[in-house]
Amino acid sequence: MITSVTENRFSSMKNNPVVLKRNGRIRIMIVEDHEMFRDGMGILLSQIENFELAAAVGSGKEMKKILKEEDPVQIVLMDVKLKGEDGIELTEYIKEHNPDVLVIALTMNEDPNVILRMLSAGASGYLLKNASKNDLKEAVNTVLNGDEYYSPEAAFQVMNKLSTKEKNHVAGIELGGFTMREVQIIKMVCEGKNNYQIAGKLFLSTRTIEKHRFNIMKKMEVKTSAEMVVYAIKNNLYHA
Repeated sequence: MITSVTENRFSSMKNNPVVLKRNGRIRIMIVEDHEMFRDGMGILLSQIENFELAAAVGSGKEMKKILKEEDPVQIVLMDVKLKGEDGIELTEYIKEHNPDVLVIALTMNEDPNVILRMLSAGASGYLLKNASKNDLKEAVNTVLNGDEYYSPEAAFQVMNKLSTKEKNHVAGIELGGFTMREVQIIKMVCEGKNNYQIAGKLFLSTRTIEKHRFNIMKKMEVKTSAEMVVYAIKNNLYHA
């Protein structure tokens, strides 16, 4: 049962999105143009220990305003399709202007092309809109730990719909057996970024980046960064 305190706190944010004061908890912003869903997701977040609803907004304009505040959010739950706006483009905006903010896509769309385009834009995972409280908690904690989160139902639909060839090449992205996170790192290595710079861009620890690079080089069967770049170019993982 939701307490009146929780209801009142969330109600006060509905029509005038503001950033709540930092209190050591995980600060989350919802970007969703359907008010009923936005309200329900906000209440759900308020029920999870150590989660704080920092803002609930219905447009990219409101989102950008919040992101300019001095007290930033850590996670953005991003609707893939906003009225008159593109959640993929808004995700790209976040990763360009606030690279430390992690994005989790919210969607009812199980189209593999849309999902992978969202991940390519910089999202750390995707979650179906009918997700449970436990799913939401797992998704947020997973991306905060530097890993990717894929809603089990959506992941099944993606892999079930794609042929073997399409699993490695969809939405214009050559995956070649690598995860989206690995592809992000490969591209940054090809651009000349070091582990510290990559970690800063992806909001991960340098140790996590080192682990990813080790796994990437193992898959490529190479031993140096130079060999990694050559492999990436030859296999269409990077276009100079």
